[in-house]
Amino acid sequence: MKTFEKSPSFYQVFERKSGPAKEATHYCPGCGHGNIHKMIAEAMDKLEITDRSVFVSPVGCSVFAYYYFDCGNFQAAHGRAPAVATAVKRINPEAIVVSYQGDGDLAAIGTAETIHAANRGENITVIFVNNAIYGMTGGQMAPTTMIGQRSTTTPLGRASEIHG
Repeated sequence: MKTFEKSPSFYQVFERKSGPAKEATHYCPGCGHGNIHKMIAEAMDKLEITDRSVFVSPVGCSVFAYYYFDCGNFQAAHGRAPAVATAVKRINPEAIVVSYQGDGDLAAIGTAETIHAANRGENITVIFVNNAIYGMTGGQMAPTTMIGQRSTTTPLGRASEIHG
């Protein structure tokens, strides 16, 4: 495996914290991210894969995953998490690589990356969190917004003949 010189700004030793993180949630009341995080963390613990897991978190509320998981994490440009996850997995085949994406990211700008990763049979996990809006930026209509659902950009409800 290829290695790189360590930056002088890196810690000499990384130590895991014991117990739960003392970080307040960044998510809105009623948001599903917290429950999803809990289920993922419990599965990682049960499978004993935390030490070899790497999350890829793109733009949007998904980016906050790095606060809540005690494992590797890369940030990705909007919609590009599956491409970054593919690179991480190919460089480190033993890693458990998770692309954690919201609907505004995956179902809009990231559709191509997700489909192509699936078509190539990439050995990554994509977790798609669908809250039917662009949550981080104020609740605008997303590709997954239901017909009739109100949002800040569809105050009378999404109409297929107008909004698609």
